[in-house]
Amino acid sequence: AKVNCFDQVPSNETVVVDIVAVTHATEQAVQTQTVTIIDNEALPTVTLSVGSPTIGEDQGIRNTTVTATLNTPAGRDVTVTLTTSGPAIHDTDYTLNGTILIPEGKTTASITLSSMTDVLDEDDETLTIDITNVVNGEELATQTQTVTIMDDDATPTVDMAVAATTINESIPGNATTLTVSLSAVAGRNVTVTLGKSGLATAPDYTLVDTILIEPLTQSVTVTLTAKGDVLDEFDED
Repeated sequence: AKVNCFDQVPSNETVVVDIVAVTHATEQAVQTQTVTIIDNEALPTVTLSVGSPTIGEDQGIRNTTVTATLNTPAGRDVTVTLTTSGPAIHDTDYTLNGTILIPEGKTTASITLSSMTDVLDEDDETLTIDITNVVNGEELATQTQTVTIMDDDATPTVDMAVAATTINESIPGNATTLTVSLSAVAGRNVTVTLGKSGLATAPDYTLVDTILIEPLTQSVTVTLTAKGDVLDEFDED
């Protein structure tokens, strides 16, 4: 019987013994005996690591290795299945094949995680890599690795415009719109805080203090409305 010196995965083996020749005697029928060798070796344990915990989105180093390592060589292929989670989205922000195959007799194998480019200014995004299953081995405790994809897109600029620069104090015509626009859509919230000054004060008009431009939105429009009163007064700006 062949006994693999790397046999660290439980796999029983058999030895079949038969008679091939006899001198000065005769074999009674066909004589064979089988002995089973019970493999009681412990399964190899698997740990997980990454080459770099930080990669670029569009520039610099845009990929890193994800490596599974055994504590001892195995007598057969070991398959490690991975899953990912986190703010970063698979096949949108990065690509990763979810399986690592460690060949028989080896202790390590790697796959590549690569970022995917876009033009959105957004927060740095992270992903967590976990082992979900091991065939012919077992995970050593809980193995997780986190990789951060660093955003390197330009921050958009903000422009502001009003529909009318003059409005009446009372209806009709006592309102105008104010629009804030981005030079390019962003991948995160943009908050614009407005400052108010001039002869007109809060009792004379209504206007929000902040404008929220949500992700993938180019512009937001709000309304400035004058409050009518019965006072004869100078025009206010």
